[in-house]
Amino acid sequence: MKRRPGGITALATVYLLLGLFSLLWSGLVFGIGGLSAATGWLFGQESIQAMGGASLASGFVGLLGAGLQIFTAIGLFGMKRWGWFLALISAGITLLQGALGLFSGGFFGFLCGAIWLIVPALIFFYLLKPDVRAAFNYVPPAKTAVLEGQAAVWEEPMLVEKSPDPDSFPPGEEPAAGEG
Repeated sequence: MKRRPGGITALATVYLLLGLFSLLWSGLVFGIGGLSAATGWLFGQESIQAMGGASLASGFVGLLGAGLQIFTAIGLFGMKRWGWFLALISAGITLLQGALGLFSGGFFGFLCGAIWLIVPALIFFYLLKPDVRAAFNYVPPAKTAVLEGQAAVWEEPMLVEKSPDPDSFPPGEEPAAGEG
């Protein structure tokens, strides 16, 4: 079994905790939104119905996000390549959202946004460290070698079977179909 780096264990734990809290909170928002939408519809209050519908949709998206966070944590705990990839994509999206949000809140928003970009940037660059990538058996395309027409990963030696020499068989015996 592969040894899990300590940073990956910490990151997986954070994803799991965030996923569980998001699951609880989004479930609450989803339930209250559904109840508000139903109440607004029942009593003909369009504004309450619209607010409840928006909360219902927000809660649903939050439940999907919580599920994705828990799924990512499971992948990281299990040292699965897809878990590493989901964590990398998640940190990248957070960086992109934060970078776009820097310019929408004035100087104070810019300053706070820049500070809050530090954590996802650290996660993103940690996941790209060569030893962390190697722990997940991720080999960048530049590290792939070609060996007689077959791709060979640098970590695992690849055995190439050669066809037997037809002259190496005893007299009277022919190589089987596909051997010579």
